[in-house]
Amino acid sequence: MDERTLILLIIVVLVILVIVWLLRRGSKCTNNTSKSVNNFSHHRKHIQTGKSETLPTFLRKNNRIIVTGPKPSVHIDLPEKFDSRQQWPGWITGVMDQGTCGSCWAFSSCGVFGDRIRIASNGKDLPKKDFISQYHLAACMKCGSNHTNKVCSKVCSGHYMDEVIDYLRTNGSYSHDVINKHANFGETYVCFKPSDKQDAKLYKATGAYRVNPYPVEEISSSKTNRESNEYAIMHDIYTYGPVTATIRVFDPLGAKDLHKNFYLYTTGVYGINWGPDPKASDGYHAISIIGWGVEKGHKYWLIRNSWGIDWGQGGYGKILRGENRIIIESDIWAMHYH
Repeated sequence: MDERTLILLIIVVLVILVIVWLLRRGSKCTNNTSKSVNNFSHHRKHIQTGKSETLPTFLRKNNRIIVTGPKPSVHIDLPEKFDSRQQWPGWITGVMDQGTCGSCWAFSSCGVFGDRIRIASNGKDLPKKDFISQYHLAACMKCGSNHTNKVCSKVCSGHYMDEVIDYLRTNGSYSHDVINKHANFGETYVCFKPSDKQDAKLYKATGAYRVNPYPVEEISSSKTNRESNEYAIMHDIYTYGPVTATIRVFDPLGAKDLHKNFYLYTTGVYGINWGPDPKASDGYHAISIIGWGVEKGHKYWLIRNSWGIDWGQGGYGKILRGENRIIIESDIWAMHYH
């Protein structure tokens, strides 16, 4: 091999390594998918370069007070299988697509809030085809009340979920159809502010709380605490509706670990037969838990993602339940509505 050929070969190898490095870095409001590594690249478009878009509250370094909901006072026998879509037909928000913006925190929280509004009001307070606007919520939280009725360019960076849920309690959000009736912003990230003459209903939560009674440091080595978290989450969903959850996104590309790649999930229970967690992680992502079940002897959480219907099973998935796989039982948040 002559010197010229050797130099060209080295350049090609370096270019490939740079491309791989760029693919593996990124922020973390993710998208996942199904059938091949090509799909991995397609869905990973949802990741923005930078820090994780959603962070679990146990990583917080300040002294913000964490409000934990009370443990269920009365133990009830919960069903082996539960699906909010079947329990409250027509009232549960469908799968949406966050696109290339790292706004999973807004999609997850607004989806859950809309679900709980319909459930608490017996379907009266929010029309079936309408939904709480994640675009409005994200724009208002990121650009503030001094930047109303203008496009907000800061929405694709992250938030702790407790802050997001609490914002729905203190400030609320408008629904998508109400905003479009008065302003026709569509799916644009704008903090809508109605005029005095516009009759626009503002939806506000009446409470914001962490559902799981035990944080991650108290469940890692305690089966009893893990079981308590599992039951508390199930009880809350069964009683009030879906909840938000922060998960850790693993994205290994080695042949032996592709089944652990969250982007490539298609069917079955994600997280079974793993052994140790993979080292390749793409940070954290917010999803919604809408139910639970058992498949081939494996307990699972039924989740709703925000990467469109091409991911998983029409945008839904099943994640191993009771083992805190991908920290799914460590940072669960919800709100009340009355």
